[in-house]
Order: sequence, then C-alpha cells, then structure tokens
Amino acid sequence: MTNLSILKSILSTAEIKPNSLEHIQIEGHDPILPSPFLIGEAGAAALAAVGYAAAELWKLKTGRLQQVSINVRNAAIAQRSNQYLKVMDGKTEDLWSPFSGFYETADQRFIQFHCNFPHHQQGVIDFLGCAADKAAVIEAVKTWKADVLEESLNEQGLCVSILRSPTEWQAHPQAQAIRTLPLLEIIKIGETQPIALPGRTLRNKG
Repeated sequence: MTNLSILKSILSTAEIKPNSLEHIQIEGHDPILPSPFLIGEAGAAALAAVGYAAAELWKLKTGRLQQVSINVRNAAIAQRSNQYLKVMDGKTEDLWSPFSGFYETADQRFIQFHCNFPHHQQGVIDFLGCAADKAAVIEAVKTWKADVLEESLNEQGLCVSILRSPTEWQAHPQAQAIRTLPLLEIIKIGETQPIALPGRTLRNKG
C-alpha cells in the first residue's frame, strides 16, 4: 500500500471524494522507527488528510489551491516528540514512568504496564501489594499468570496488556469486536445552522 493509497483510504472513510490529489505530496517510506507497524506512513497520511481539508477550505476562501507536502520521517518523529524535545535554559522532564514496561509472568509470558499517569502507577503497586520499587514489581509479577493478571488489572481500569502474537490477537475478543469498525467515524451530535465561510478577503494576503 502506497502513501497516497493510505490517504485515499482515510478520505474514503470520511466520505470525501477528492477530484484530485496532485497537490498532495508525501515523501519517504517506512521503516523509520523500530516497529512492525507503518507508523511513519500512517502518521504522514493522517497529516496529509488534515492538509487536504485545510487546502480545500483555503480554496473556498481565496480561489487558490495550496500545495501540501508531508515528510514520512518527520511524521514518525512527531509521534515520539517527547524523545526529541529540548527546553531552552530548562530541564526536559522524563515522561516515561520507571514502572512502565515489560514484565515476565509466572507462566513465562510477558505483560506490559503503562503507568505514566500517577493513578495508574499507584493502582498497579496497590494491586500487587509490593513496594514502589522496580525490583519489587518485577518479583511480584512473577507470582501471577499473565491472563489472570491482565484481566484483574483491567477490571481496575488500569492500562495493562499481555504481549500477543498476531495470531493470538486475531483470536482475541477485542480484535473481533473492532474488526468490522471503520477507521474513523463522523457522528452528528446536534442540529445547528451552517456557518458560511468568510468572503474572499484574504485573496491578496498570501
């Protein structure tokens, strides 16, 4: 699937039928980040869809069509922006909790905790009944079977998931539940009068 075909899929799901995409350019290809997923290309296509909509609005306002250019590498990096952030004359905080990460369970499976919100971190520690210490969490997780721990923590509203193979995931109820869902949905939430775009007052302003 090419970058433009991903973009076309997004627009089609939004029920947008573009007359042309010649003014949209997506440069580069995955892999950019170490992932089996096309994170850069998917991100670039999503940004290109936003750019397409903005260009269409600009055309309605001014009668001119803008060129849209997206770089796959930049789109991928933007999704990891906290790793590339520098605060001038200040300290860049580490946004990743020391308790987030992968843990081996009693049945030699691996489970991932996402503890970046304080209440998620505290919830995991309280449930495991261990000290707020990485080594203590590692040892506590080793006393649980992966599926039992995942289900128990999920019931507490905590962000935890077993690492599954593609085959295991396809057999999971959640995968089956989302299989028929569209990529995105536009849902009308109320009635209102349409708002007209401003006149072409910006025609000579670039």
